[in-house]
Amino acid sequence: VDSLSISGVDLDFNASGDKFGSKRCALGNPGK
Repeated sequence: VDSLSISGVDLDFNASGDKFGSKRCALGNPGK
């Protein structure tokens, strides 16, 4: 879980699906 993500957005992307979760992870943690 990247600390840069807003909790509400984080939950929303996780609920939307892995493809969005991966994008969220890339946005929050580019090095990951």
